[in-house]
Amino acid sequence: ALSVLVTAKKSSGGSSKEKDPNYLSQKAFEQLTLGNESQAMKLFAKVLKVQPNNANALVQLGMRQMGKPETEAIGFERLEQAFNEDCVPMPVPIQSQQGQWIASIIGRRRFELKDFHTAAKFFEKAASSPTAAICQKLQYATSLLTPFPLSTFDARQRIQKYNKAMDEILARLETGEEMGPNDGDPYAFCMLTAFYQTAYYDASHKETMGKHAAVVLKAFPEYHYTAPHLSHLDDEEDDLQMAVASAVGGCDRRLKVGFVSGMMYRGTPPLADFGGVLGRLSREDFELTFIYLKDIHSPPSDGIITRRGANDS
Repeated sequence: ALSVLVTAKKSSGGSSKEKDPNYLSQKAFEQLTLGNESQAMKLFAKVLKVQPNNANALVQLGMRQMGKPETEAIGFERLEQAFNEDCVPMPVPIQSQQGQWIASIIGRRRFELKDFHTAAKFFEKAASSPTAAICQKLQYATSLLTPFPLSTFDARQRIQKYNKAMDEILARLETGEEMGPNDGDPYAFCMLTAFYQTAYYDASHKETMGKHAAVVLKAFPEYHYTAPHLSHLDDEEDDLQMAVASAVGGCDRRLKVGFVSGMMYRGTPPLADFGGVLGRLSREDFELTFIYLKDIHSPPSDGIITRRGANDS
């Protein structure tokens, strides 16, 4: 049985017991303890008929309904309602681990439904508890930079909140604190994209993405990898020699730029937006590398850059 989130007062008895939400809740929890889940859910349903804002009944019914396709929507609706301030005996306590978990799964569902603002609100609830793990804080921070800020002011507020949250995360990681119970959670590490940040004109992408990379490398130091053919760049003597060679013109001084996309073919937004820029970059000043993320459904990537022929495609 699920743990009790809020404590109801015992009923004083009398002929109106079947209409007393406290008495019905008490009997429902007794049935859960005995393993009679079906009977318990019927009692919780009665509770909601008498008292629609009863947090215990909303949580117990919602938790079971959210896992079934036919009742998923009403299940999550009830879980969200259980956080309302008018719930009795009290709203779901976010200080509890169960409260944090429920807020987190509501946020994830809202994110999948592209209701990004409601998702961030529940992720913030899950991260607001003093006992919240770092991964919950990261989940909240990365959910802030959604593709659709409401206004310029909203975008600036989100950037400020993101940077503050990421700074707090980095400070906690510096002390040796672990990331959390599930370090491979995609909702913590895979929600932030540079693509979404194109809507945040006042933000420094170098700063926002740099902080995210710093957190990932702190959490997973094994990913701090230097390719063998680049290892010499860590050597101060080699750096000095390269600097001298560059100063006297003995080194290729072209800027090396890499472009990574899974849509490097005609008729796609990336090439419609940037194809002209890529075609006009001087190869005397830039050394370009194109990395095409091709899957089984992708067409051939011919004609990416046509100005200089097939060699540049």
